[in-house]
Amino acid sequence: MLNNNLKFPAFDTLELITELEYNMQTYTKLKPAKPGDFINGLSQTKNKLHPYFDENVYNQSGIAFSYTKKPLVLYFYSSQWGASSIAHLKQLNTQLQQIQYHYGNLLVVTDNEDDIKQALWDHSLSLQYYIDSKYELSELLGIYADSSPAWNRYAGVDQNVPLPSVYVLDSLRQVAFAHANEDILTGLPLNYITEAVYQSNKYLSNKRSA
Repeated sequence: MLNNNLKFPAFDTLELITELEYNMQTYTKLKPAKPGDFINGLSQTKNKLHPYFDENVYNQSGIAFSYTKKPLVLYFYSSQWGASSIAHLKQLNTQLQQIQYHYGNLLVVTDNEDDIKQALWDHSLSLQYYIDSKYELSELLGIYADSSPAWNRYAGVDQNVPLPSVYVLDSLRQVAFAHANEDILTGLPLNYITEAVYQSNKYLSNKRSA
């Protein structure tokens, strides 16, 4: 039996929303740099964005490094990638000696100094780092963009951060090896990284002796 005592609130027809409002924000796909690409923003000019490419730059420990005449391995770290990023740091730490043996340098790039300091301390790692708080370097390499936020593609990420990528740049700032890591793989291709350093340095040595 119908209960005639039930009462429902009366709605004014003007209050009805006939169309849903959609966010029309469009996202673009990242375009990571590939082997053979030149990273022009890293050229040695008076207005270069990243002064750590200068010779005799001092790191946070007061030790001078020269990046302008050696192959450079860049790894982009963010705590947003959780255990994968820690695994990457550990793997690179084990490979550091081989990279240096082939006259290469390794630099961890991150946006958060507190995070990287804690990670290095917690896991007893000896890696040099550079703070790229404005994501200039990661944008140059195509692994970060405001129009392609990481949280839009990857579950568990609540901040737009660069992909946990590895790049090897030669002394001409040309990409010798690229691992954009769009699938967020835990394992890094360490042998390929070291081989790229070796080949880049070999090419430079041959060029100097020619």
